[in-house]
Amino acid sequence: MIVVGPTAQEDIKREFGNHNDMIRTVNHSFGENNYETVNRTIAQELKSL
Repeated sequence: MIVVGPTAQEDIKREFGNHNDMIRTVNHSFGENNYETVNRTIAQELKSL
């Protein structure tokens, strides 16, 4: 699973603690001018799965 959000890493750590080894996080926001960066980062995470 890939979770995208401005505080994704902290949110997953808080909710799942050390049991998050199958969850990838991308600390970005949608809807800003950085959509190319967000899409590229998500694509990299998908390739690493």
